[in-house]
Amino acid sequence: MKKVLTLVALLSGYGLYGQIPVKKDIKPVLVAIQVSNLDSSIHFYTKYLGLQLAERKKFEDYHLEIAFLKNKDFELELVKNDSSINKNLVLKEKRATDITGFAKISFQVEEIEQIYNYLKSENIPIIISLRKSTRNKEHQTFIVSDYEGNWIQFTGK
Repeated sequence: MKKVLTLVALLSGYGLYGQIPVKKDIKPVLVAIQVSNLDSSIHFYTKYLGLQLAERKKFEDYHLEIAFLKNKDFELELVKNDSSINKNLVLKEKRATDITGFAKISFQVEEIEQIYNYLKSENIPIIISLRKSTRNKEHQTFIVSDYEGNWIQFTGK
């Protein structure tokens, strides 16, 4: 009986310690991704996404170097960790095609065809070509890869 009551409580939005306070106005303000080459990643995101370098820090005791790139009220944190493992090497070794964890960053844009054509002309790897969005019939979408293999999705009109 206790298990049934616990299940009912969890399904109804209440945990053992009360309801978890989730607000409707939550919005992302920062995404952090691991990179192996901080300089080339900074170049990619400033040149192709228009982000501005806001801050760069070294934490030598932790073998970390971090760069914060900003655009209005959103920040992208690039983290170079000397003790991290390269995703592509692990995938090759394990004969896998993907790994659990970070999948993509998505940006809402205007003039999506112009952005798509520009990135294509710059030989940025296109993962998924420009096509109609499956989520919003009025929008188009495409996915590219940065220099590290991270996926970046663009959606817009």
